[in-house]
Amino acid sequence: MTTYQIEFDLSELKKLSDSFTKGMTTASLPNTDAAFQRAALKVRQMWTNYLQGSQTLPGVETPSNVTSAMVRSIRTQDKTTDFEFHQRVYSDNRQLEQLNQGSKAVEYDMKKTHPYGKKSRVSKKGIPYLIIPFRWGTPNKSGTKRAHFNNVIPQQNYETNVKGLDVSSVNIAKKYFEANAKGERIERQGYNWARNGRLKESQAWDDRSVGMVRMKDVTGSTYFTFRIISAKSPANSWIYHKDAKPGLNYMAALESAAKPQIEKIINEGIKADEEFYRNQH
Repeated sequence: MTTYQIEFDLSELKKLSDSFTKGMTTASLPNTDAAFQRAALKVRQMWTNYLQGSQTLPGVETPSNVTSAMVRSIRTQDKTTDFEFHQRVYSDNRQLEQLNQGSKAVEYDMKKTHPYGKKSRVSKKGIPYLIIPFRWGTPNKSGTKRAHFNNVIPQQNYETNVKGLDVSSVNIAKKYFEANAKGERIERQGYNWARNGRLKESQAWDDRSVGMVRMKDVTGSTYFTFRIISAKSPANSWIYHKDAKPGLNYMAALESAAKPQIEKIINEGIKADEEFYRNQH
């Protein structure tokens, strides 16, 4: 996890602390302590607002495809001690770090890895393989793609064929054990497959949608297609490629935008404590 620090002049705080003949503690400066906490919350608010698109930062574009998990990962932590003020605003979300720093191009042959993983299976002929589920989103109210789904069912096909599929479901009682490619006994999930629950080739709109099933879930239905990666799959049929993506470097922009505001908040807290002690004499 990359760390960024926002530093600013605390000479006024030093002047105030030097006036304590028996030494200063953070408890002696309640307004300053509260100001540090407000400043941390301000940074967190600016960060989350930027990711959610309700606030811009100078010099960087607003990101797309930000998930709620990325936003929820931003937290504050009070690391103040008896003699030092310290507030931390942080996230351990890897996607946020990649958004800021960018990512390198990735390419590898899934055929060489996936048929041999923990959830792999072995055919009757002894060939390792893996069943991969692809989840499909239904069209939104406008009949267009939902942003968080890579695969979305076209409106017309959803209404004419997909929506009418019989519903399949998970059957907890049908769980069983089966060896994977390494010979390990792995628990498998059982299902109740509907008799008329798969999209036929004549009903599909492309090769990827053939065999789609409608699965029962908590709120209604979820739609999946299943494909097999086998150790005997054709060469180059399962190449995963992801282009390099430049970073937004939004953390530098966040620092630039937040620094004047948190300086103002903290200096006001220091002055309030200074005024309090001045009035005691």
